[in-house]
Amino acid sequence: MTNTFETAAAYADDEIDLRLYMEVLLKAKWLIAGITLAGILLAGFLSFAVLDPTYEATVVVTLPPARGQSGSIVRLGMSPEAYHQLATSLPVMEAIYERTGAHLGPEVEASSLYKRFETRLDKDAGLLEVTVKGGTAEEAHLLASTWRQVYQETVHRHIEDQLAASMASVGEQVQQAAAAFEQAQEALATFDREHGLSIIRSRLEQLERELTSAESRLRSLTMDLLPAERARLQFLEAMLAHEPTSLEASIGQAYVPGSSPGGTVVSSVTVLNPAYLQYSEDLAATGSRIASYEAEAAALREKLARLPEEVAQVRAELLRLETERDQLVLQRDSARTRLMEAVKSRDALSPLSARLRDLTRVEVVSPAVLPLEPVSPRPLLNMAVAAVLFFFGAVLYVFIREWWRGTPDTSVGTAHQ
Repeated sequence: MTNTFETAAAYADDEIDLRLYMEVLLKAKWLIAGITLAGILLAGFLSFAVLDPTYEATVVVTLPPARGQSGSIVRLGMSPEAYHQLATSLPVMEAIYERTGAHLGPEVEASSLYKRFETRLDKDAGLLEVTVKGGTAEEAHLLASTWRQVYQETVHRHIEDQLAASMASVGEQVQQAAAAFEQAQEALATFDREHGLSIIRSRLEQLERELTSAESRLRSLTMDLLPAERARLQFLEAMLAHEPTSLEASIGQAYVPGSSPGGTVVSSVTVLNPAYLQYSEDLAATGSRIASYEAEAAALREKLARLPEEVAQVRAELLRLETERDQLVLQRDSARTRLMEAVKSRDALSPLSARLRDLTRVEVVSPAVLPLEPVSPRPLLNMAVAAVLFFFGAVLYVFIREWWRGTPDTSVGTAHQ
């Protein structure tokens, strides 16, 4: 039991007694209050007497959309990101400085003027918000108003230069396209004059007809006429072999005394066999036809050996010339298309010159208003922050000082002893 009470007493000695810390804070309450009040007074002095006030003026403008179709020769305007970068570009800042430099301090330079501008781009809505800081309300308002004027003029001048460059470029493209189209037409006309494709086509058709006719005639000779004539020749030769060359015929009887028992003499003559003669004539005619057919067949074979190569050569030449002409036609059509596109772009740009100011206008959605109060410093906020910081700093100082002198637990332990 005794050990248990001793252990409990030891644990009780190790516990933190918040009342001791509260006593330390209460004992130093006037010190803490004084330090906190000093911080508040210091923040108020800095806010009202030392720090320069800063005023802000905000202007919101719309951005002109880009003109022209995607992929076309001409495209006016810029992307929203480019308009955003142009807002604080050096040319814009220099133009603002030239107009407002007399109202700014000597420490302000054109190269550092952009630090007073903050921009925010709303790409979806096409809006650009610009916030300008100045030492006075009039200075902030003057810078914001001047920026709006300079920015409008810069955008207009940029797109005007862009339009002039586009007009010059399109005019040059029209001239080049017209020259290319005329050259392509002349090349096609020269080709047609130098190469008569219609004559070559007629020649090819004639050769193909000759080839077809020769093949048909040779087929008729070898498969019909010659076999029939040779068979006829064999038949005539066989018939001629069985026919006698001549015939003997009795032409009458005469009474001649003592020539025969009856005193009668028979007279006969030898004549050429008509059938033999007919067969001989047919045989000669058939042989002549066979020789003629064979000669014709030989000539046709020679012609057929030559014609396919000649047809192939003429066809290849015709194909080459037609391919070359198709390329010239394609070049002419492409040149015509480019010329039409260039003329269309030129015609589309012409009316834009008269409407340029309307097309490039930067509309003011929210104009710059003269600020009534500075945005910094904010005395009340600064004093509140200083009060919190100095209060906690004072509390920390009190505890460190008390620890240096001896912790509350140590003091309590010493008192018990």
